[in-house]
Amino acid sequence: EFSKDAAKYRDMMHTVIPSWYDRPGYIKAMVNLIEKELDSFTSSQIDEAKKETPNRAPLHVLFSAHGVPKSYIQAGDPYQKQIEKCVDKIGKELFKTRSSDELEVHLSYQSRVGPIEWLLFGPTRMMCYQISVKMASGILSLFRSALSV
Repeated sequence: EFSKDAAKYRDMMHTVIPSWYDRPGYIKAMVNLIEKELDSFTSSQIDEAKKETPNRAPLHVLFSAHGVPKSYIQAGDPYQKQIEKCVDKIGKELFKTRSSDELEVHLSYQSRVGPIEWLLFGPTRMMCYQISVKMASGILSLFRSALSV
């Protein structure tokens, strides 16, 4: 609407943000949200998860991003790189307060449809749910990476 009738809004101050995957405020907001969720688990829940899966971290954060056809990425769409960079930045912030013995961060893509090849990186969301069930007491927190470009 704004761009269709720019003359009407000529005095309005505005900022265009073409993408926010690496904006410090977005990263901080996501880290704060995730930290709050991770902090909600009790020490007994974490201890139980450690006992059930001694070779894995007791806490897991799964980022679930929307998939796109692989042909989009091959044609130069920056989506995959942006998602991976965003998850990497958030993970680095999370690992400032937790070790890899305490926390694992995963990225998956969802919503593959039709016969064409879709973007797949890491486990699918369903695979992660299955992993979580097999881990018994492992704690899995799911965060959607709402990064449309």
